[in-house]
Amino acid sequence: MSTHLANTHPSADDLSAYLDHEVDARVLAALEAHLEGCPSCRARLAALAQTVGAVRALGPIAAPPAVRAAVYDRLRRERRWPDRWRRRLPAPLGSTWRLAAAAVAVLLVGLFAANRWQQAVPGDEVGIALPRLGAGAPSAPGRGPAVPGPQPAVQTVGSGAGPASVIRQVVRQASVTLLVARLADASAALVRIAEQGGGFVAASSTDRRRGESRYVLRVPAPRFHRALEEVEALGQVEQREVRGEDVSEQLVDLRARLRTLERHEQQLLALMDRAARVSDLLAIEQELARVRGEIEMLAGRLRVLGERVDFATIEVTVRERPGGVPVRLWDPGATLTKVRQAFLGTVRQVLAATEWVLVVLGAVTPLAVLGLGGWGLRRWLRRGPSPG
Repeated sequence: MSTHLANTHPSADDLSAYLDHEVDARVLAALEAHLEGCPSCRARLAALAQTVGAVRALGPIAAPPAVRAAVYDRLRRERRWPDRWRRRLPAPLGSTWRLAAAAVAVLLVGLFAANRWQQAVPGDEVGIALPRLGAGAPSAPGRGPAVPGPQPAVQTVGSGAGPASVIRQVVRQASVTLLVARLADASAALVRIAEQGGGFVAASSTDRRRGESRYVLRVPAPRFHRALEEVEALGQVEQREVRGEDVSEQLVDLRARLRTLERHEQQLLALMDRAARVSDLLAIEQELARVRGEIEMLAGRLRVLGERVDFATIEVTVRERPGGVPVRLWDPGATLTKVRQAFLGTVRQVLAATEWVLVVLGAVTPLAVLGLGGWGLRRWLRRGPSPG
């Protein structure tokens, strides 16, 4: 509010504050002194006082009945439904339902993760580590040192390094018959293919009179398909056969039997230390010899089976073309075979990806249903039922 009323006219706000008795004593004295000497300001004050009096004389304006009814109904519903559910639910449950929902969600996620882990990690009957024979096992008195067992038998099965965790062990074999232009060149190429990556030629024979050579190639299992493609690229493929034998159960069975025999051997050695009679010592010595023989036999079978898994076998029969037969620069049949294999490989990958998506959706669907149900219940509790 202005404090220089002696020289200026008061504003409408000053006059309104004067009528509402909201002016302090110092300004009030200056304003009254100005009004006594200014007829125009007194006229403005009188008109403003008349307007304020007319407004105050008006009665209250009632809202339309429809608006009042809608407001009262909304207020009643907002008061009624929270109280009603508080009466239904115990106080601790009604106040901590969010924590309970979060705990249920965490529990379901944990169960889902545990289920997926059990499906991904093999059980104890699959991931059995083969003990090292002869390492830490005392030798029988009078029999000399124990025969060391095949230490890498299980560690080399499938991967060739690290402790065995056998999930699927497959012996891969293939046989191919090729028609080539020069037998000597094809033979040298086969040796080179076998020795790449640590493989070798297990057997070979050549019949110059018939113009035919036979080779047995042993290549590391990870290079099996690559080596097979290189072999087929040496000439025209007349015959091709690929086989696979799953030996996982045989490996598990052999390891279990070997572990049992080794425990039996340790028990016999302990009994030999406590034996007092010569007859008992002879009987235990005979049983130890039998058990040791079975252990060495099982260890040998494990070694052979492990080598068959680690190194795939490719049997190649190479025949030289007759002199009058021209060399074919392009084999449409081989090209169609490669196209078909590529197409089927893509289809398998698409099906595998689709299966994975369906598995994930099946696992997540229960959680999504519970989440949507909780969300809908929360909205319903907040909004209440519809009128009528």
